[in-house]
Amino acid sequence: MQTSFFSRVDKAKSINRAETMLRDYQNYRQLSRRPQIQTLQSPTISDMPTGHAYGNTNEDKIIKYLSRQEEAKMYCMVCTRTIEAIESDVYKSILTDLYIRPIKPNSVIWDKMGYSESRFYDLRKESLLVYSEVCPGIPTFDDDGVLKYEELLVYRK
Repeated sequence: MQTSFFSRVDKAKSINRAETMLRDYQNYRQLSRRPQIQTLQSPTISDMPTGHAYGNTNEDKIIKYLSRQEEAKMYCMVCTRTIEAIESDVYKSILTDLYIRPIKPNSVIWDKMGYSESRFYDLRKESLLVYSEVCPGIPTFDDDGVLKYEELLVYRK
């Protein structure tokens, strides 16, 4: 008997990974909004011998800074576009109010939506599971600057 694709999904772990990703959204958002304060400078050339390494370390710092900022922008874009791609307006609203614009306590959100506390938390779990199914993964850049996506869905063995 063949098992279904979704029957192999570990729902609890997938929900946990989705929640972890969305909880990090605000931190990545702040990082992506950092102003550019560093400037590129040429290395200082002197006739005197020194023990310093060759290259432009300031340039390396800026490239690393920009890479982190680009990764943060990509992370935020994946989070928001994944939520936009979810079909259920209820799930979209829950995820947006909890993680993208977390300015209200949970009780205000479930009152606004007209749900009891327990129903709200059930819907929250369902929306996180759907998020983990829709999301292409957690975007990261490897050491070579290549964009990779780490899957949110966790499968049972």
